[in-house]
Amino acid sequence: MISLLIHFSHAQPWAFFDEQSVLIEDTIVRASNRVILPCEAPFDSTPLSGNWCILQTQTAEEAIHFAQTYHAAFDTWPDLWLPKNTHTFNDPLFDGQWYLDYLQIEELFEQSMGNSSIKIAVIDSGIDIY
Repeated sequence: MISLLIHFSHAQPWAFFDEQSVLIEDTIVRASNRVILPCEAPFDSTPLSGNWCILQTQTAEEAIHFAQTYHAAFDTWPDLWLPKNTHTFNDPLFDGQWYLDYLQIEELFEQSMGNSSIKIAVIDSGIDIY
């Protein structure tokens, strides 16, 4: 699992799913028992990185409630656990396509498999322009 701050916008982007999970854009994500907030917020927190700090709570439910309560005033966010995506490739020639390793395609696919509504065209005329 990878702990990440989901920061879509300054509007509160989540809703409760259950006492340990939130719903973000139709995706259920498990919350940790921590809140991420700016270090200048008046709470006893531990520095994380840059201007961000972590506030430990007793439960995930408490962290979500805290983040919801103080989000507008202090830009607080629940710390979320996102599962690492694992993918298998059904291309029998995958191992022979050296450029996929060069592009680190497996690491890219761990982030996203893309969106089928986005169309990309590659036009290769076979002519090098100098």
